[in-house]
Amino acid sequence: MGINSGNIRLLMREGNRKKFSGRVLQLGRQEVLATEQSIKKISEEENFNLSEPSEDIGQGKSKFSDAVTVNDKYFFQSLGFEIVDSLDVSTFEGANVIHDLNKLLTKELKNRATYDLIYDGGTMEHIFHIPNILKNIFDLLSVDGRIIHVNPINLLNHGLYNFSTCFYEDFYSANGFSINECGVIKVPNVSWNGNHYYISGDKNSQFIRSINPGLLDGASYLTHFIATKLHDSSGDRVPQQGIYNMEQNSSDSVEEQGNSGLVYGNSPIKFIYNKLLGVPIFKPFFKFLRDKYANSLVKWEVI
Repeated sequence: MGINSGNIRLLMREGNRKKFSGRVLQLGRQEVLATEQSIKKISEEENFNLSEPSEDIGQGKSKFSDAVTVNDKYFFQSLGFEIVDSLDVSTFEGANVIHDLNKLLTKELKNRATYDLIYDGGTMEHIFHIPNILKNIFDLLSVDGRIIHVNPINLLNHGLYNFSTCFYEDFYSANGFSINECGVIKVPNVSWNGNHYYISGDKNSQFIRSINPGLLDGASYLTHFIATKLHDSSGDRVPQQGIYNMEQNSSDSVEEQGNSGLVYGNSPIKFIYNKLLGVPIFKPFFKFLRDKYANSLVKWEVI
């Protein structure tokens, strides 16, 4: 689990949208792959006001690469948090809150409903009991507290699960959270070095809604999702997949069904496309064109 320059940039943007303060909980202790200079550089580019950390910078080296790291407490304090905790099943990586997220929180566990931010930088995919971890997140968050998920879309055998973007939108919408951000991070390099890319979207974005192997061009993809707990939010309502509810309740206009009408909606182009897909010799060619067209609509930002 690591926070790189792209994650730092996205965190600072969320901090600019609503100032960070109070208590933050990491799900699994994060490696912050940065230097003091790189954090300052990104803060200047994002016009983000850094706070003065009380922790030492603790500069070191990553366990997984040649990257330089800084102390996670130093980093989160520089974002504006006063208390920085990390939760894990053991103290192996220095977590100070010990709990198996497969199990619901016990009433004796301290700090329930006190965290202003929970940062899941690649933990949930390793937890088998997803409903329990989601309920635990709800129980640990304060009202107006935010959850940030950065979990894989297509990392084969990295964890127990990969997640569609609609998983987060549907669950947190059904449970009365306010959704702040739902985007996709693209990592082209298998070594995770070099540029990372980002696109922000929502349930009406064709790319966000119709991500499939044909659109994942050999790169690694992750969701970047942020939601806020409200007074009437819950953590255990079971959602129905919203995309089908949308299709059942919509007028099927192209504008309401995504960016192009090639995948969703009724249009002459969609009608002709479906007819041509029925001809075996044309099917691979037109699917190739569809995927290329869908990708051409995506304007990736270097983060």
